[in-house]
Amino acid sequence: MDQAVPSLTTFSFDLLGRILGLLPGYAASLREVCQQWRTLAANLRLGSMPLSDLSYQGHADLLVWAHVEAHPPKALEMIMVGAAKGGHEACMTLAKSWGATNYDPAMAKAARGGHEACMTLAKSWGATNYDPAMAKAARGGHEACMKLAKSWGATNYDRAMAFYDRAMAFAAEGGHEDCMELVKSWGFEQSLATDYDGAMAFAARGGHTACMRLAKSWGATNYDRAMIEATLGGHAACVKLLKSWGATD
Repeated sequence: MDQAVPSLTTFSFDLLGRILGLLPGYAASLREVCQQWRTLAANLRLGSMPLSDLSYQGHADLLVWAHVEAHPPKALEMIMVGAAKGGHEACMTLAKSWGATNYDPAMAKAARGGHEACMTLAKSWGATNYDPAMAKAARGGHEACMKLAKSWGATNYDRAMAFYDRAMAFAAEGGHEDCMELVKSWGFEQSLATDYDGAMAFAARGGHTACMRLAKSWGATNYDRAMIEATLGGHAACVKLLKSWGATD
């Protein structure tokens, strides 16, 4: 790895810091910034900063500067999913140019973050596993991403386990009533009847009483299961609500 770039860069930060030191009253904050950049440079070179953090924050220039393309495939995959989660198409494109091919996980991460453009980019590269993207979008409360995954063919059924149910549960856990309603409008009622109980349990896990009430209005009756989740999560309001419905301690 070429050491000239970091040496010159570090020297530049040192020199700038000294110059700023001659400007009392004006340079304190800038000196601090210089120190932060020197630390960042050192961490990048030593590998102590997760590269996925850089891609998540959209620092394509720093990824190039750090010669990330020389890292092993696993690191490149982390850059890809980090970029997708953060909604940074440029960093995703860099990761792809360096050899990352984990497009399906990237699509799911993009859906979790509500980034339709990144989902579309992953699809254009060959991502085809839309069901996890549907579920992740539901967990994040992103209706547009859920609709996008569905338009591409997400049916959300796998091994007799309805992914619609999973999407419902994730939406409930995140406290997203609108996404619960959306999943239900797509035919959730045709899935296993007990899955409304699952939605209630996940809502209790997340501490969302409104979603619990919604699940109850659709027919959820397993209050004891939800009570366990609410108790483990320390959600007193959920516990109180479940007790009012007849749940046992």
